[in-house]
Amino acid sequence: MKKINLKNKVMLAILVGGMMYANGALAAGPNMWYGDGNNAITWVGTTADIPDTACKTGADLTLTGTEGPFGGIAFGSVEIFYAGYGKSVSTENIISNSLTINGGNFNNDVEIYGGCTYGSGNVTENKITISGGTFGENSRFCGGYSGSGNATANEVTISGGTFGLHTNIYGGCGVNGNNNIVTINDGTFGEGCSIYGATADEAASGNEVTINGGNFDAGAYEIKGGDNEDSSSNNKLNLKIKMGGTAAVVSNFQEMNFILPVNILDNDEPM
Repeated sequence: MKKINLKNKVMLAILVGGMMYANGALAAGPNMWYGDGNNAITWVGTTADIPDTACKTGADLTLTGTEGPFGGIAFGSVEIFYAGYGKSVSTENIISNSLTINGGNFNNDVEIYGGCTYGSGNVTENKITISGGTFGENSRFCGGYSGSGNATANEVTISGGTFGLHTNIYGGCGVNGNNNIVTINDGTFGEGCSIYGATADEAASGNEVTINGGNFDAGAYEIKGGDNEDSSSNNKLNLKIKMGGTAAVVSNFQEMNFILPVNILDNDEPM
């Protein structure tokens, strides 16, 4: 087991396609990075090796393309990022973890979670904040994910970056998904982008999607308050731009607010 001590840096969990040493070099092989709560990142071979001391509460991780502990490294070999993580057998809750990305180049199929458990714990008040970066096709962003618990009050905020085809953005994912938030302030989004306040096996209620800006002109996209019409309630959409592109699906919102931008013309459609 190798440790890299990070002065003034805390807690993260990252599944990467190569091991990173202290000098920033990469070596081959699938590896896991996760936070142990002691201002260090620890490498282990597989997700099964993650001990119960992996961070579950209060993580705060920032990644940039040019500075910080990952200075100058393109994240092309990275597959999954977690700020807070729980194993499949875990019943512990994943609470108040935060992951911020300010830049970097990310691979296709990257998955980024503010908080995640594959167990039965709840995920609550976890956050992803993105202000820059280039993300490949089929990328997935989820404020809080629980395999068999509830996702409540998690957030994803995007204020910049370029996102490839079929990007998926979820405020929260769980058995029930309530009061989760997605906010898009800026960014360029490829065709087939999906934005969900929450995905839930059962109820999705009180989720909110706000789109203040961004470029969606590449093609079709879908926006949903929840993914199940029969169990969707009190979900809200706030749209403050003319989206462009094609709205393939806009559904499962019980309240929709359209704040018209100054560049909208007579007979224009907001979507």
